[in-house]
Formats: sequence, C-alpha cells, structure tokens
Amino acid sequence: VIVSDYAKGCVTDALVETLKNRFGKERIIANVKPSVDLKKYRDIRAITLNAKEGFELTRISTTTDDGAAKAALTLSNEFRTSVVLTRGEHGMTVYDREVGKTSHISSAALSVYDVTGAGDTVVATLALTHGSGASLYQAAEMANAAAGVVVAKRGTVAIGSKELKARLFS
Repeated sequence: VIVSDYAKGCVTDALVETLKNRFGKERIIANVKPSVDLKKYRDIRAITLNAKEGFELTRISTTTDDGAAKAALTLSNEFRTSVVLTRGEHGMTVYDREVGKTSHISSAALSVYDVTGAGDTVVATLALTHGSGASLYQAAEMANAAAGVVVAKRGTVAIGSKELKARLFS
C-alpha cells in the first residue's frame, strides 16, 4: 500500500490506522512531507523522502554519505521504520530497519531535465518491486533506475517496463 502524504489534510491519523489494520503495517510504504505528523507512520515498512525533507526533520546534512546515513538512522529510530532518502545527484541512501543495514546507491540519472514526479516514481517502483519479493535495497535500486529515466524527460511522465528494462540492461 502506498500512502502519498502531501500535507493537504486528506491523510488523517484514522485513515493510516485503518490501512495498518486492514493491510498490515509491514505492507505500507509512505512518501511523506516534514510538515505532517509522522508519528502516524510509526512501524510501517518504510518511509521515503528527499534530502531536503530529511534535513528539515533531522537538521543533519544529507549531502555526504555519512550525513545521509546518520539522518536515515535518526529517522528510522524515531519512527521505527525503514527509510529511503532520495538525494538527487548524490543518489539514494537506504536504511533497512529489518536487517539493520545502511546502503548507498549512486545516482542513475544520465541527464536531468525535470524532476517533477521523481519522488512518485520512486515510491511506486519501490512498493511494486518490494511487494513482488525483492529486498528493500533491491527495490530501491530499481526505483533509482526508474527515477533516472523520468528525470531525463520534460514534464510528468510514466515509465513503462520496456523502458525500465532497457535502462537496467543496457
């Protein structure tokens, strides 16, 4: 289950609790904004957020791998969840709470024209891939590759399986 909480007031505590009860906490991945009460996302499988949002929540610079790892671990400890931190040209940092491991993934973007929708692409690809049996790290690698494709295009675009396969296996 993907929850995209853009702090517009639609995703209430009651809604998240209902999703947890209906589908199980471990089956929820949320793309969150710092301005929402993140306590409602405690104990879910993972949260995703970008480097700026990670900094806003932790006051830890995420521009270096060490800083990003520290910010991801801080968020994980506070919200008892895994963290996927997207870092633009610095790639991604993944802290998988289930295995207690931090990993860094290099940026997959060959060129960047428009970052619109990159976060949505990440969370959608992450949830689909992880829900299909891949580890969180493997799912993040796939999500990183998918985001690398969409940022190379103008506007909000969808990525198809053929396009993603071409990117992964070229």
